[in-house]
This record gives sequence, structure tokens and C-alpha cells, in this order.
Amino acid sequence: MPFETTIAAFATALADRAAPPPAATRGRLAAPDARRFSVYRNNVAVGLIGALEARFPVSRRIVGDDVFRAMARAFASARKPRSPVMIAYGQDFPEFAADFLASPEAAELNCLVDVTRDVARLENAWVEAYHAGDAAVATVDDLGDLGPDQLAGARIEFHPAARFLRSAGSPPPPVLEIQVSNSSGSSPQLMLTTRTLRLRK
Repeated sequence: MPFETTIAAFATALADRAAPPPAATRGRLAAPDARRFSVYRNNVAVGLIGALEARFPVSRRIVGDDVFRAMARAFASARKPRSPVMIAYGQDFPEFAADFLASPEAAELNCLVDVTRDVARLENAWVEAYHAGDAAVATVDDLGDLGPDQLAGARIEFHPAARFLRSAGSPPPPVLEIQVSNSSGSSPQLMLTTRTLRLRK
């Protein structure tokens, strides 16, 4: 069997808990070993859940460890990484978490839907902004240096780190205050509002 086929079968079996171990993987008895293969499945799940815990620490505090891990486990089961760069994993977790908390099975948690979704969006935006590419920033002096003949052709574009968030809650939850009061280090407000515009002449 070609190596690429073996790897594809291995990855497919890792993603499906009901699938048997790939025929090409063998244990000590030279036969597929479901017990040993389950160790790999568990490692994948633990790694993905850990990545979500690291990306959404305040959301985790809002719903509690047990609920968050249940959400993260369900997300990891349904949404596998699309990139080998793990920093990109979990971009659609905020909407998934809101749907999870809004389900009839989680009726006692329905009141946390808006705040958890919006805080998770902010946490996701913070990660994206932090890892965004660097670019020159337009200053007041840059704008002042533009002559009348340059203004018509000048364009201001958003910095790669700029992110816009809109709350769907009514009234909207105080997301920034919740984030700041549950975080350490730099204020997300500062991180998300500096370096927002750059000028293209």
C-alpha cells in the first residue's frame, strides 16, 4: 500500500471513533490493535481540546471547566484542523459554542449564549490581531504631508491586525469589561485599537 494511502487511512480512522484501526497498523501480535490505536485518538482529542482552552480562557471561566470541555470535545469531534498551524484552529468555535449552549439539552445554560459567544469572538479576534502581519501605520503627520493633489488618490486601509466585532445581544453584554477583568497582561482594548489604519498613497 502506498505510504500516502496509509497516512490517509490512519488520519481518517483517528477522526472517527467508531472506525476500526487501519489494517496497516499493527500491534505486538502483528494484528490491528484497537486498544493501542485508541491512545492515538485520545492524544488527538486532548491536543485539540487543549488548543481551544488556550485560545478561549475567559470563555472557559464563564461556562466552567466541565461545560467548556464538553463543548471543546464536541467541537474537536466535528471540526478537525484545516491547517497544520494550530494557531488557526478554533476560528469558528464562538458560533459553535453559542449553538451548543442554546441547545435544548443545555437549557440551564441558555442565558450564557450571548456573553459566551461575544467573549469568544473577542478572544479569537485578539489571537488573530496578535499574530497578524506587521505593516506601517498612518500617523497624523502622514496625513498632514499629503498635498491637495494627493488627497483625491489617497486611500486609507485597515491594518492587518484590525478586527471589528458586533454583538447580537440585546442589550449587548459588556464584553470588553468581562475580558479585561478575567485576563492578565495587556488590555485587549489597547491591543485591538492601536495599529488599526495605514495609509496607501
